[in-house]
Amino acid sequence: MRNQICVAGIGSVTYAMKAQELLTASGIRSEVIRLRPEQTKRGCAYGISLGCGEFRRALSLLRNAGIQANELQG
Repeated sequence: MRNQICVAGIGSVTYAMKAQELLTASGIRSEVIRLRPEQTKRGCAYGISLGCGEFRRALSLLRNAGIQANELQG
């Protein structure tokens, strides 16, 4: 799982960029990505991708900062 990439859906490019800044400040590398419509039920257009090894920690950091992030499959 260490080299696998996980994706979290985030509602807007603005929040995705804020999420990336927060994760970078916490030592987690991530990338803002545009999502395909079929990737999410909630209609999130943007997300972040990062290593699965840091994914749970990243989700916790984002949620604690008030950034809604939804784990996406595939």
